[in-house]
Amino acid sequence: MRLNRAASCGPIRFQHTISSSLSDSAYCVATASAWLGQYDETFQWLRRAIEQRESDIVQIKYHPIFISLRGDPRFKALLRQMKLPE
Repeated sequence: MRLNRAASCGPIRFQHTISSSLSDSAYCVATASAWLGQYDETFQWLRRAIEQRESDIVQIKYHPIFISLRGDPRFKALLRQMKLPE
């Protein structure tokens, strides 16, 4: 699979492959960025997913990939922006 080969080339190559493959889904790229520990980029992609009104974005409150972001003020701001309880 293309993603496995890219993953073996390192995180930057892996993320580039994901970004290219899933350019229609900012939420998917955000989950990949979170998995790689690239939290600044994760927030950029989450904001883009909100702007694009992606339906999956409502999962951020409970998706386990975002557990490490829950204490970040930017995460709480995203929840408020979507009118989800913190």
